[in-house]
Amino acid sequence: ENIVFQHVLIADQVESAETILAAQITKIALENKKVPDGVELKVDSIYAPPEVNKMKSFHIDSAMQKASWRGEMTFKLTDPEGRIHWFRAHLHWYGERWISKSEISFHGDVLPDNFIAKRVELTYLTEDLVIAATKEEFAQKINRVRAKRVIPMNMVLAESYLDRKPDVQAGQDLHVRFISESGLNVSAEAAILNSAVIGDTVRARLKKSKKIISGRLINDGTVEVNL
Repeated sequence: ENIVFQHVLIADQVESAETILAAQITKIALENKKVPDGVELKVDSIYAPPEVNKMKSFHIDSAMQKASWRGEMTFKLTDPEGRIHWFRAHLHWYGERWISKSEISFHGDVLPDNFIAKRVELTYLTEDLVIAATKEEFAQKINRVRAKRVIPMNMVLAESYLDRKPDVQAGQDLHVRFISESGLNVSAEAAILNSAVIGDTVRARLKKSKKIISGRLINDGTVEVNL
């Protein structure tokens, strides 16, 4: 739906029409949740029609219906006589995010001290970024993770750069618990054949029979097999 707003009076104002337009667009964006919580919006004029400074009032609505407002956008202005004018602006997003202080190698440890919180422009960052208000919260978010790929220095940390560390490593000994439909439990010793995290389906080689079985890793020392 088009969002239509009340008149914005600009006559007898000290500020330029462009300044007032930018302030009004900021207000509209925040009120209508066009900007995520915790993100600062800055609106810079790209083009405003010369006659806009002569208008006493106008309606403003977005000419581009987007779920979020950022980057270059065009807004429609309608004066009291019904004439339409166009205002182009660049909507910048800013926020505090976690930046790498040095390069982190592939599968390297991702530690809180490797990062610093900085205010950065987010306008064209489309990946899911790691968001944490404090260093303690950040430490919790990156607990037991490693670099999924090389993280360059001065990189804004995104979720796509992170991979959870395995709860068990290939070759590790563990218990295999066989559970039948009748509820009978039988246990055996085995060695896991692939590194995995809890909840994964894994393969393990039984110590006595050397048979390879497949089951679910339910904790860091047990594989469960349903018969």
